Amino acid sequence: MKAITMRQPWAGMVACRLKTIETRTWRTKHRGLIAIHSSQRVDCHWPTIEAYGYDVPEHLRMGGCVLAVADLVRCHRLRGCETAQTLCECTDKIGWWLERIVALPEPVPCTGARGVWELPADVHDRINAVLSTLAVALWQELEHVG
Repeated sequence: MKAITMRQPWAGMVACRLKTIETRTWRTKHRGLIAIHSSQRVDCHWPTIEAYGYDVPEHLRMGGCVLAVADLVRCHRLRGCETAQTLCECTDKIGWWLERIVALPEPVPCTGARGVWELPADVHDRINAVLSTLAVALWQELEHVG
């Protein structure tokens, strides 16, 4: 599984679906499933984010781990009008549209890398196991509804 590393608080905000367009200065040809990895480095601190009314659970504020998986559906230059989805100034940036974002119930520790990178096999296996468990639980819940 491919992954992308983001600094906090942006990784946590993606995991919570508060940020659905990641901004970069470069494009990627990758489309499909991508793990959202949180860096140990921080862009701004949580009190700043909370002051704007955003609420991100504690377990999605951690660094040095995979917090979520998403479907990377497109990648192109931003027009400057997508600020609500990027949560930042987006002039002269490339937008990575993330859909079907699924936060992991517990972060999976992992060392990150630059660019789009491949998860280590053991981390990939742990994430797949969690996603399988989530899918079974959702299916059972849907059976009870119907």
